[in-house]
Amino acid sequence: MINFANRGWFPLIPREGSLGASGYLVPLAYLGNILRGQGKVLTDKGVIFSSELLNENDISPYKYGPKEGLAIVNGTSAMTGQSIINFNF
Repeated sequence: MINFANRGWFPLIPREGSLGASGYLVPLAYLGNILRGQGKVLTDKGVIFSSELLNENDISPYKYGPKEGLAIVNGTSAMTGQSIINFNF
């Protein structure tokens, strides 16, 4: 995730279709998907399939171990990230 963020690559996530509380499963699933080479990524060049982006940059897709996928979609990670981005210093 840090590698993606440092390169300015972000998952393309629909604005609608998920709710707060335990409803952040959908946006977090999109995040988890790009790490494994699936889904679309927003870059400075536009929207690119994650698999293409990883291949072009010689990066192997991440293979989740036991319970890692659950850790990505579980919790309030999306709301925490949104809060950090929207926070005015």
